[in-house]
This record gives sequence, structure tokens and C-alpha cells, in this order.
Amino acid sequence: MPDHARVPGIFGIGYFVLSGLAFVLAPPLPPPDGDPAVIAAFHATNARALQVNATITTFAVLCLLVFLSGLRGRLSGDRTWAAAGTTAGGVGATLVVAFAAVGAAVGLRAGSTENIHVATALHDVAYVGVALAGGAFGIAAFAYAFAIRTTRALPQGLAPGGFAAALALLGGVASVGLDSGPLKIGSPLSLFGYALWNFWVAAAATALWMIPPPSAPRPLPPPGASG
Repeated sequence: MPDHARVPGIFGIGYFVLSGLAFVLAPPLPPPDGDPAVIAAFHATNARALQVNATITTFAVLCLLVFLSGLRGRLSGDRTWAAAGTTAGGVGATLVVAFAAVGAAVGLRAGSTENIHVATALHDVAYVGVALAGGAFGIAAFAYAFAIRTTRALPQGLAPGGFAAALALLGGVASVGLDSGPLKIGSPLSLFGYALWNFWVAAAATALWMIPPPSAPRPLPPPGASG
């Protein structure tokens, strides 16, 4: 029989593949607080591409949620940190889907002059939301890395990677409201944090699939029972 405790690892790989596909197919967004006419024209032109991207992102996030549930079960030896990681990961996943949908909806409001400022406002909200989602994923990466260190249920090499992803992602939260500098939204550091998170998920998912969970101890036979 298949080991169902290892199946979520496949979903983690699915998240890695789909999120990478969404990133590659996404048209480069104009920066927030830019020229409203440029932003509106971009979304009107790329409305279909952004809607397809939002659909791929939604399926990627569904895979992520299944993976996070399986990871929590594997790290149940440290229930506090495992639960914190799953909760933060769920918040990040919700934000990603919500603001991907907002970004896709901008194209529906960008086709006319009277809606140009509405489209610009939605564009800026989606940009900030993605940064906040990165912060939630950073908390999840830190919590899971700590649980891995304490439970040793998965390879210890995953812990430093989780801490590194957390540092980069949480640093990206500081980008909200900044117009320039290394921490601005969409900067190499912010994108690097998301890349670390995605590769860490892929590594943890591979370990979750390849390493079977520990077998539960068999109960002792009652006294007097024959072998």
C-alpha cells in the first residue's frame, strides 16, 4: 500500500513547478506609484495574461496547502512551531491568491479613462499584498526550520535554508512604502527571498517524499498471550 504520509511531498514539488511557471509567464509589472496612464494601459493590454497567471497561482497555492499540512504532521513532535509554520504559511497562501486575483481584476477596470485611478489603486494594493505575503512565508520558514532542528524528523540541512529564506523574506517586508533602495518592492533582494522559499519548499518536499515517517511502536502483547 502507498504511504499516504509521504504523498504531500508530491504536492510540494507541484507548488514549486507551478509557482515557477507563474513567475516565468508573468509579464513584468510596472512599479507602484507610477504613471496612472502607463499602469492602466499595461493592465488593459495584459489582462488575459494576468488572469491566466492568477489561475496558475491558485493551483500552486492549493498544492502548497496540502504540502504544509503534511509537513506539520511530520513535525508534530514540536507541535507549537509546526502549528505556527502552518498558520503563517496559510496566511501567506491566502494573501497570494487574494492579491493575484486583485491584480487580475485590474485589467477589467483599466479600459476606460474614468477608471484609470481605480486601476492604479488596485495595482498598488496588489503590489503591497505580495510583499506582505512574503513576510508570512518568512515566518513560516523560520518556524518550520526551528521545528526541524528540535524534532530531527527531516534532514538537519533544511534548517539553515529555512532560516536564510526567513531572513530574506522578512527583510522584504521593509520594502513596503519604499520607493528606492535594495529593499524596494520587486528589488533583487525581495525576489531572492521568494526564490529561496520556493527552493526550500522543493527541498523539504523531496525529503518528505523520500524519507518515510518513523514507524509507530507495536504494542506489547497482553500477559499470557501466546506468540
